[in-house]
Amino acid sequence: MEEKDVQVQIEKDQLSISGKTIERNLPGELRYSEYRTGEYRRSFTLTEAVEEEKISAVYKNGVLSLTLPKRKPQVKKIEVRSE
Repeated sequence: MEEKDVQVQIEKDQLSISGKTIERNLPGELRYSEYRTGEYRRSFTLTEAVEEEKISAVYKNGVLSLTLPKRKPQVKKIEVRSE
């Protein structure tokens, strides 16, 4: 799989990773293949809020690394008034 064949998407609390592999003509005889060619998809439900603007995905040497920083809780001060 190559970088261009991998897509990562986030929608609400669903993280989806999809990709496709194609058959390659390699010299010699293929003895073992861990995966078949075709399309793959995996989805995860995120249990914590993440900062979507800071999500990063790095594909290096066949390994996809995702960084999903947690959203820090926002503290909002509410003014108390008397009537």
